[in-house]
Amino acid sequence: LRFPELINVTIYKYTTKQILYSFGTLLFIVSLTKLVLREDARIAVDYVKEMHASGVALEDIYLLLLTPVARKLGAMWEEDTSSFTEVTIALWRIKQLMYDLSPIFQQYSQEGKTGSSIMLVPLPGSQHNLGLFMVSEFFAKAGWRIWGELAATEEEILSMAESEWFDIIGLSASVREQFPQLQQLIKSIKAKSKNPQVGIIIGSPVFNQYPELIDDLGADMVGMDAADALEKASFYVERLR
Repeated sequence: LRFPELINVTIYKYTTKQILYSFGTLLFIVSLTKLVLREDARIAVDYVKEMHASGVALEDIYLLLLTPVARKLGAMWEEDTSSFTEVTIALWRIKQLMYDLSPIFQQYSQEGKTGSSIMLVPLPGSQHNLGLFMVSEFFAKAGWRIWGELAATEEEILSMAESEWFDIIGLSASVREQFPQLQQLIKSIKAKSKNPQVGIIIGSPVFNQYPELIDDLGADMVGMDAADALEKASFYVERLR
């Protein structure tokens, strides 16, 4: 079913937001996953824009729809039900969709009012960075100053941490095999950071399946999604002020 058809079935009994939060969530996730795997990206764009026009907040679309769709795509790749190329293109379409929605999402941003700063970078060698882009959207809307470079090397990350003041440094890893590298980079950042109390927040789709791997990495916080990362980083900074 397309989104308007789902709405027509339930509109008289539930609001659109109630549908997304309850029994309809899974239907929307399955539908959008199929759409982003198709060749015509415009269909997925129209699907999400129709949902937003029906009254669903973009924050809810990002967290309750786009995030689980991205996780589902990752699972499909791991289970060999979709190829690496298919998943990569589908994730790119979701990212492009977020680019298109960004002006609306940032319409009421705080524009630097918090005074807090964050570095957001993927671990060198990471294949996908959709989650990091979503995190940056939430931090930007909340008024944080952001520095990020998708192709940054470890040397560049450490150089920035040493020369510039960051309240928080956010690192993302795509796969479990990167965790030893992540652990070492965290140690190096803490040793060289211009801010001796810098908070390190990490994120990875791996944590959803293997949360027990988090403890040994040496980070101060783990963001399970964009809103969770923002909440934890904000609390960390406020606690030190």
